[in-house]
Amino acid sequence: MATAINTGTYFRAATRIVKDIYSNSTPTKPQRWPIFFNQFDIDMDRSFWQALSLVGFGTLALKTQGQAATLDSSKEGFMTMYPFFTYALRYIVTKEMGREDAKKIIPKLPNLLRYSKDQTIEFLVWNVLNLSFLSAASGGYNLADGQPLCSQSHPCAGAPGITYSNLIGSAALTVETLNQVFVLMGNMPDDRGLTTSRMPEDIYYPIGYHQQVVEVLGSYYYPESNENRVNSVAGSVKPHAVEYITSAPQGPFPWWVASGKGELGTDAHTCFVNKKWDEQRSWVDPNTENLNHEVEVRLQWGAVEGRGLVGSEGA
Repeated sequence: MATAINTGTYFRAATRIVKDIYSNSTPTKPQRWPIFFNQFDIDMDRSFWQALSLVGFGTLALKTQGQAATLDSSKEGFMTMYPFFTYALRYIVTKEMGREDAKKIIPKLPNLLRYSKDQTIEFLVWNVLNLSFLSAASGGYNLADGQPLCSQSHPCAGAPGITYSNLIGSAALTVETLNQVFVLMGNMPDDRGLTTSRMPEDIYYPIGYHQQVVEVLGSYYYPESNENRVNSVAGSVKPHAVEYITSAPQGPFPWWVASGKGELGTDAHTCFVNKKWDEQRSWVDPNTENLNHEVEVRLQWGAVEGRGLVGSEGA
């Protein structure tokens, strides 16, 4: 069990001739999640956030002269709701340690605690992709439509029997599979089965897959071939190797192609992180004069629907 940091905690630093004191944490490391996740407007007075899809209209019907137009109506679609969660951590420095900090270690601690907070957020939110192929019954999660984020059977809320796919299964990244992704994103139906289009902009993958991605995207000619064929996907999406995306050391390496960030209902993916607060604070215990320092964040994360994202479990 952790205890207060006291004059014995850093005993060697205080009693030996130590020139440099360092940490293997990297408190200057920038956060990675903002490159991918949307941040939507939230109600600061509620402990949850909800989004509701609006089902539009179908195609026009042929109208006979003198007759009224065919009647259609809109309706509510799928309702998404995510609660907020609070994560916090603190440390205590005794009055004696605060006054006898010969190597000035205590001023380094707030940045280290902030780094722990940043890492916690990264580990949590990138699971939106890491668990995107698993249903709730298999240890993942389901969207409001009852399917995992990447699925071949997302139902359309206003068109019974019509589904769309944003999953190409266990496939390695090649020119052919990336073209398959472009076809899926270009033909995703709306809730009435009408064709919409999402523009692929980025590809996300674990660090171990970087060479394969760069070879597929970076060659003007067809990769791994001596044929004088043009590579049709060269430079088509921007690569992002993300250290928080998990995979086995030797594969398979999962990967996802996404449209850009944006508001719901636009040409954008719907993965999000909403933060209600993100703060550090310090106070002195009036009884002991010990210093308390705490970091706390309240947030939610997830995805609203599968449009705007296509994934592969890798091969």
